[in-house]
Amino acid sequence: MGAYLLQRTLLMVPTFIGITLIGFLIMRLAPGDPAELRAAGGLGAAAGGGISVEKRGSVDEAMAQWRAQYGLDKPLHVQYAVWMKNLLTLSFGESFKDNQSVWGKIAERLPVTVKLIVVVTDRP
Repeated sequence: MGAYLLQRTLLMVPTFIGITLIGFLIMRLAPGDPAELRAAGGLGAAAGGGISVEKRGSVDEAMAQWRAQYGLDKPLHVQYAVWMKNLLTLSFGESFKDNQSVWGKIAERLPVTVKLIVVVTDRP
């Protein structure tokens, strides 16, 4: 029985790595560059024809800075390692949208989420 529990516990490691790798790749390889989304507020909006050449240069410079700041200019395996470290240490950073702590946003919404879970699972 002990050997079985040890085997099952050890199998959790590759399963966890596989699940997190799939989740990371789905998020990272999805269409749209996070730096462009932050700069323009939409998929490819910064590359539109409505931006003058002078402004386009400053937008490109800002996007390069954001890519470097968030590590998006590094290879995928390095990004995955950093993402995994942040996941395991529960360091979720700040929101792109309003620069607030992600933990603060989770804590703000958690009581309502728990109430909904209790109400939904309490039904016969």
